[in-house]
Amino acid sequence: MKPGDFWLGFAAGAVPPLLKTGSRPEGFPSLGAGLEILSTPGVVLSLPLHNLVERPWWAIAVITVMNAFFYGAAVGLLARLWRKARRSGERKGG
Repeated sequence: MKPGDFWLGFAAGAVPPLLKTGSRPEGFPSLGAGLEILSTPGVVLSLPLHNLVERPWWAIAVITVMNAFFYGAAVGLLARLWRKARRSGERKGG
């Protein structure tokens, strides 16, 4: 995995929880549902850490970081598998 792959996914994973905390236009209810789905990995992974501090910013920060790490690892893994499959195809002459 190249570091650039991880950081691209990390940055992309940090966006949905942060957008979810802000105000959204009322005319787009599917936007809220989409952000909820994209933020789910961070929420699930960070559940044990929510009660360490009573401040609301703590839960938002932990969810954002865990979501970013999840997406960073997923993008890195997918990029590595894609490169491996591409190299395998080049060896076969395809």
